[in-house]
Amino acid sequence: MTFKTSLASIILIVLIACITFAAAIGITYIFPSIGTITETKATIYIEEVPWANGTIINWGNMARNTTYAYNFTVKNTGTTTFNVTLEITEIPVGISYRWVANGTVLKPNEYAMADLELTVGLSAVNGTYSMGTYHVILKEA
Repeated sequence: MTFKTSLASIILIVLIACITFAAAIGITYIFPSIGTITETKATIYIEEVPWANGTIINWGNMARNTTYAYNFTVKNTGTTTFNVTLEITEIPVGISYRWVANGTVLKPNEYAMADLELTVGLSAVNGTYSMGTYHVILKEA
């Protein structure tokens, strides 16, 4: 046996021993891991004044066949991108609403700003009404 053959044999034996040892103990991979906690959050403004949850919007005296408007703004103050929708439930018969910013996708710190229009139709009956319950719905986009 020559020196080259012996050296090659020794390297082969060491390599097989290393592979066998690694297979016996397993191989561990170490890598960093990070995560971010996100928050879906918005601030709502009516006529540029922050609106507190539960605050009444007073539409005042209203006449048939007339549309009234308040500037209604939603600002994304969270850390996620979301789609914003305004729904009003339990609205009186003969009265309708519209907010053209419905469906707007807002990234953090962006605004959706448009007039919230309330239209009193000809079929509306005289009286004092609750103008429904306002729901601002934020769905992650």
